[in-house]
Amino acid sequence: MKKFLLCAALFAAMGSLFAVELPAAGWKIHTIQGKFKYQKDKYPLLISCQQPTERDGKEGVWGRLYRKEMLEVGKKYEIKVTYKMTNAQKPVIAVWVRGGAAFNMFGRDVNVSKTLSRQFTVAKAETMIYINLQEGTADLEVASVEISPVE
Repeated sequence: MKKFLLCAALFAAMGSLFAVELPAAGWKIHTIQGKFKYQKDKYPLLISCQQPTERDGKEGVWGRLYRKEMLEVGKKYEIKVTYKMTNAQKPVIAVWVRGGAAFNMFGRDVNVSKTLSRQFTVAKAETMIYINLQEGTADLEVASVEISPVE
């Protein structure tokens, strides 16, 4: 019986630390520059640009998926974005968190799965998350986006 209670207590404690994957529903599209294709209705999310376009006299690439999340003010969270870029010509993934906190995470690795992560404390409940493909062309697959409270 003691063994069961110990296991149950450990399982309950671990459950509060598990990351929560944000649902695919809720992502929105914003294209600033480039010819893009998106897949935002299921994971992996896709941000794909194989052709830059001209804007203000400069050729470039900038497209993104974004969403709003309501988080608890004063609470510490961790965000994790797992991605892979293929068909790549010097791209960058830029993950921006705004509102509840303000920071950026960047990745340039291609043809390998990577995870960008960071802990932050929420200053304002409304938190915006942006996943940008910038600078160069690529197929950016986002396998998961997780936000979890940090105990």
